[in-house]
Amino acid sequence: MQILHLQNELRLSCGITRTIYQLMRNAAADSTHCVMTFGGDAIHKFKKERLPVEFLPSRGGKLAFPWHIYKLYHFCQNNHITLIHAHHRYFDFIGSIVAKLLTIPIVTSVQSKVYSKRLLSYRANHFIAAGETIKKHLITKFHIPAEKISVINNFIDEADYDSLVTDREAFKKELGIFGNRTVIVFIGRFSKEKGIDVLLQAFRKLQAEYFDLQLLLVGNGEERKKVVEFTKTKLKDVKIIDAQENIAPYYQIADIIVLPSRVDPFPLVMLEAGFMEKPLIGTNVDGIAEFIKDGQTGVLVGPGNRDDLVAGLSKLLDSAPFRQFIAERLHRKVMSTSLKEHLLPKYYSLYTALSNK
Repeated sequence: MQILHLQNELRLSCGITRTIYQLMRNAAADSTHCVMTFGGDAIHKFKKERLPVEFLPSRGGKLAFPWHIYKLYHFCQNNHITLIHAHHRYFDFIGSIVAKLLTIPIVTSVQSKVYSKRLLSYRANHFIAAGETIKKHLITKFHIPAEKISVINNFIDEADYDSLVTDREAFKKELGIFGNRTVIVFIGRFSKEKGIDVLLQAFRKLQAEYFDLQLLLVGNGEERKKVVEFTKTKLKDVKIIDAQENIAPYYQIADIIVLPSRVDPFPLVMLEAGFMEKPLIGTNVDGIAEFIKDGQTGVLVGPGNRDDLVAGLSKLLDSAPFRQFIAERLHRKVMSTSLKEHLLPKYYSLYTALSNK
């Protein structure tokens, strides 16, 4: 199989990018992979592993649409692509046109809920939903038959977390975190969707009750400027770090991982927290609620609710034994369900089935 992945941008803070990276890096013996993209800050990560990356010209408005189809068609034809795997709605659309012209299958991964442009959306032969919530969304909002949707949860590769720091306290000092502080860590995109605004408001309220807290925000995104301005004027003890290729040390120094998302189909941060045996607090939405059992493998709070988040964080801050309890249980669940060996075979079974139709 010659598989071409299509994604708008390859970003270090993007879970979709990391899934593509794992699919390419762990390619089955009978397959080769390439990714086509507009760009992004994770390009060097692919090139370092010698994973082939091809570039489309910048979007350039409506006039770019036929040019993208032309470029994609000739690339697939010249490189004998046998299957297209789209990871973005725009590429589902243009990829479906090219796939039909070349009589090859196309599968589209769906990692988010969208509502607009229904007539132009989701034209692939088959769909991969990141969780049951996304499958239900595709059925109810886009009327896609259930038999055309496979649910494959996100997964992690243990090898990505080998680069740990030997001295946790020295790394904290390197980041400017001093003293015996409880470190709350957010990792991901700085966006309203991810609830970064709710987290900042909750942390501000917590600081009135707890005097030894440190908030560490790791990532980038459209809300970054607002986050920086808010923390400068209204908060103390907050560190903002750009998205990192090697994320393991930041989990290593965390006491609590927080996921304040308003929507989140099946976040990798949730799995990474479990793998690194860290207590997780997240919102009762989408894939978080599918995977986390409140009080057993994590703490669930209402989305967009500052006071709920404050109460949940206080529960964790007040009890180290409870933090350890949920962290251990989440670790066991991730290790038994969410590693690459559990889920990669599902992708290749689907690729084979589509290629043989």
